[in-house]
Amino acid sequence: MRIRAHEVAAYVADLHNIPMRGFYGPQRTRTIARARQVAMYCIRSLCPHMSLPAIGRMMGNRDHTTILHGVRNIEALIETDATVADAVDRVLFRFMGTTNPATAPIDGAIAWQALCQNYGQAMRAAA
Repeated sequence: MRIRAHEVAAYVADLHNIPMRGFYGPQRTRTIARARQVAMYCIRSLCPHMSLPAIGRMMGNRDHTTILHGVRNIEALIETDATVADAVDRVLFRFMGTTNPATAPIDGAIAWQALCQNYGQAMRAAA
């Protein structure tokens, strides 16, 4: 099942307490713009079937270069800003059951074990 980009955007907006009208709108306050960029990054990560122009259209008719700037900005902030890294991790965990590879354990075996454990828990819960 594909992850729907609108669901990711709605989750990010809800996480930051921003109404969807403001989230897709023209406002460029720091809190709204940062939340929008988190959504852009997460949509790019979770929805590889979507192009930058498609994400831009979905995010309020923004240019693909705006989306690219947002994705690159969040990639840089993940390394230095714990709040941004936590927000990205929450979204990725919500939709994939794993966290961002940039902040995940370096040991691949540990990461694989955690992924398998999450999958097993989900399968038991579904049964």
